[in-house]
Amino acid sequence: MQRVPSSLIQQHQAHTQQHQAQTQQHQAQTQQHEIEVQQLQQQIQDLEHQVQHLQQELQQIQQAAPPQPNTVPQQPSPPLQQPQVLQQSSLPPQEEQQQQEVIPPPPEAQVPQHQNLRARGARMRRRLRRLVQPRPRDRHLSSRGD
Repeated sequence: MQRVPSSLIQQHQAHTQQHQAQTQQHQAQTQQHEIEVQQLQQQIQDLEHQVQHLQQELQQIQQAAPPQPNTVPQQPSPPLQQPQVLQQSSLPPQEEQQQQEVIPPPPEAQVPQHQNLRARGARMRRRLRRLVQPRPRDRHLSSRGD
């Protein structure tokens, strides 16, 4: 039998040790990835729970507030109030017309609450979007796992 040169044996042992080190590194990375996956799954569950809660809150708000149009009419003309004014009033026609302009309640009184709800909804959507899609700098930090 031929004797294997010791340099070849040492080369093989070095290669085997390098391979074992790489295998251990890969196993550590795999474990780290599994932990990250578990954390992400937990975050997803938390986000789904938040979305569910926000949807319930939105439904409650929508049920509590009557649906409002997106645009507020400039000059509302309520048909029910005008005939009553004409029947009950004994004022001259010019004063009667002036009084009709005062009677309708200003629609602007409802606008702030409506705008607040829209702004609040927009803020909630932005918050959810940030939670679901981290900003670029956050993604950069999380991708430096090596």
